[in-house]
Amino acid sequence: MTGRDRTLIALHRDPGATVDRLARAVYPRPSELASRPYVGATLLERAADGARLIAARKAWDAQAIDRTSGHLDDLVRRGMVQRRGPPRIDGWFLARMGRLGTVEALVTVYDVDALPPRGEARDAIESTIRAWAAMVDAYGGSPGVWRPGKSGAEQATYAALVERGVFVAPSQRWLTEAGEARAKKIAEGVDGGNV
Repeated sequence: MTGRDRTLIALHRDPGATVDRLARAVYPRPSELASRPYVGATLLERAADGARLIAARKAWDAQAIDRTSGHLDDLVRRGMVQRRGPPRIDGWFLARMGRLGTVEALVTVYDVDALPPRGEARDAIESTIRAWAAMVDAYGGSPGVWRPGKSGAEQATYAALVERGVFVAPSQRWLTEAGEARAKKIAEGVDGGNV
């Protein structure tokens, strides 16, 4: 099976995955890049070996990301993976916002069981939810052209909302109908259709 086919199946199994996540699935690190016990090694030997191991892992990961990016570009050209677009609010969250309003909808994506009843921690959580609501409102003012700001706080807010599925980031990738069909066909030949 080609790397392109493995990428297609990985994306079928993990819709919305980023290139980094797909690269780890398509090109997992070999066992020789796993941590190993240091029996009888001196501290200097362990440090040198650790540095070599970290460098080798970074090189492997960078190559895996480059190869997976190339596969994705090819799959986009073939019409099997959607082109990247601007950030957008996911449809499920828009529906929830329509029912509950922005702030209440955001409270539902926060771990409500973790909400303390009162005090500084609750104030911090309420502040976080206000920042989230401000970002969602800013997006609503200019969908399709909106981008998160460059400040660390805005990037952290955006990342938290992407992680919770509120925003769909441009780095997330999705199969087209043709890609879904092709992934299923490949899987039938590989493992009896268990995609």
